Amino acid sequence: MLKTKRSKILRILEWCQKNLGQKVKTHYPKLHVYNSDGSSISGFSLYGHYDNNRNIITVFLKTHKNLLSLCDTVIHEFNHFLIDQEDRYAYTKIHLKMKRAGFSEFEITKKHPHEKKCNKIANKYAQLCYMQIKRNNK
Repeated sequence: MLKTKRSKILRILEWCQKNLGQKVKTHYPKLHVYNSDGSSISGFSLYGHYDNNRNIITVFLKTHKNLLSLCDTVIHEFNHFLIDQEDRYAYTKIHLKMKRAGFSEFEITKKHPHEKKCNKIANKYAQLCYMQIKRNNK
């Protein structure tokens, strides 16, 4: 489990706001950090979650091994927030359609188009975010 301070995760969120979220129409998401793996919510371990009804990004520290993984998660969840700016209910509509088609919650997290898009963006920017956070930490 990664041991880190909430302030470091807030710096990652600020990095996202500065580098990815310039055209935001509403308030940036709040941040909740838990020392768990999120399995009580989903039945399997989670890295993070974006709640579009409450505009909250939740990070589960027990699932993370290092700061790079944390950068990846915060960027991923921040991108759910950005997608939500375009169509607040798009994720839910697709999720329900996949559920009706017989996909499990775990399969949905891997195959949902929004998840794929968020993974792609997180993969693209996590290393850059990590390097800038590390550099500014000195």
